Amino acid sequence: MSSPSRIPIDARSESTIVEADRQADSQLEKGHVEPAASIPINALDASDNSFSKARVAMIVFLATLAAFISPMTANVFLPALPTVAKDLNVSLGRINLAVFIYMIGQGVSPLFLGGSDALGRRSIYIICFVLYSGANAGLANLPDGDFGGLLVLRFMQACGSASMIAIGAGVVNDVCTPKNRGSLMSIVQAGSTLGPAVGPVLGGIFTQAFGWRGTFWFTFVLGVFVLALVLFFLPETIALARENRRIPLPIRTAWVDLWSHRAEPRSGQASSGDKADEANGHRSASQISRRILQACATPFRALAVVRQPEILLALLAFALPFACFYGLTVPLSSQFEQRYGLSTLQSGLVFLAPGFGVSLSAFSSGRLLDRSFRKVRADFESTWKQDPSEPHGNESRRGSEAPSQAPSQGDGTKSISKAEMLAFFPLERARLEYYPYWTALMLAGFIIYGWTLEKNVYIAVPIISTCEL
Repeated sequence: MSSPSRIPIDARSESTIVEADRQADSQLEKGHVEPAASIPINALDASDNSFSKARVAMIVFLATLAAFISPMTANVFLPALPTVAKDLNVSLGRINLAVFIYMIGQGVSPLFLGGSDALGRRSIYIICFVLYSGANAGLANLPDGDFGGLLVLRFMQACGSASMIAIGAGVVNDVCTPKNRGSLMSIVQAGSTLGPAVGPVLGGIFTQAFGWRGTFWFTFVLGVFVLALVLFFLPETIALARENRRIPLPIRTAWVDLWSHRAEPRSGQASSGDKADEANGHRSASQISRRILQACATPFRALAVVRQPEILLALLAFALPFACFYGLTVPLSSQFEQRYGLSTLQSGLVFLAPGFGVSLSAFSSGRLLDRSFRKVRADFESTWKQDPSEPHGNESRRGSEAPSQAPSQGDGTKSISKAEMLAFFPLERARLEYYPYWTALMLAGFIIYGWTLEKNVYIAVPIISTCEL
């Protein structure tokens, strides 16, 4: 059996490590179990270090704001349903189709617009916000009686906003390291989970003050505002897309960087890439369109990952609680109106309770995840350095044996190949340590909420139970 080729790895570039992992996986599938690449154990810290801490904070803020928009838009429409049904001359049962069609768009559109690995995070953000803002402008000017137009525009609205959550997770993964990924990811998740709670409150306020079309004017202004922030301040976080000079410069580069001349070499200092561009010409609009169509032509390719049991179980573990949360928030307003006689605005304010609970949980759980990761990683490193042949007593996920010895770096630090690190590092234990406790707390909250609501207990009790959820 021939020895696999050595793959150079730059620990500062996560994209390099990912590519090395793909090559290592390919070699392992062919029967090569020898280390494909030797990297220090601190490769767990690999990330794109080209961004300063202040820039990372801005990137995470924009990703959080974008992730907030999609679920907020889904629920901001709920308080206005009776008014919209009256203006469009349809029943409440039919107007609920506008909520259903939005959820369909949320589930389907990321398969087509989620190819940010090929097009770049920034490019997909721009496409999404343009589509989202255009749909909101159409909804704000929708004529009375046009129920079909409402459904079409709500679907477009969902398509424009749904991919923002998935892209936000990718952006955080691009700019942070595993040791602080939990806390940063929890901030983005707080934006996505706060949306369903805050949306009805904003919807009640704008519907009461300006009518139901005022709600869509608000979402239009918000979409244009965030689009402007993305254009000016969000850099491309994928190194390959950021350095691809065939993608138009204003698309792949934050405009503040263009003005400060940080994105490109100054005049007279053209790089080899610039000379190649001058020789071959910039990519035409048709070529860019072909790349977009190519990314959208195989939308269901992403579903292939569910064939891996670990990924399928992880998706189910987090999809079911999320579905339960939506099942609670959608009828929450009508339940409190019927049982406690609240007005539309008052029932919308009830959503502040789960919103507060979501925010508190997101920040606290992120810190717990980081602490759990540091503890598991310290144990793993300690055991590996003492006896590399028994990496933390874990069986390889790929079925390969632990290497008989680990090469040393110049400073004496033991090294581990990327394939070995993924095979033996107990990542699931680091990330799922607190999951049973959170699940038990959620189930207790559902029981308390359902029982107190059925028995018409004092209104504060079911409201507090939604905070626990």
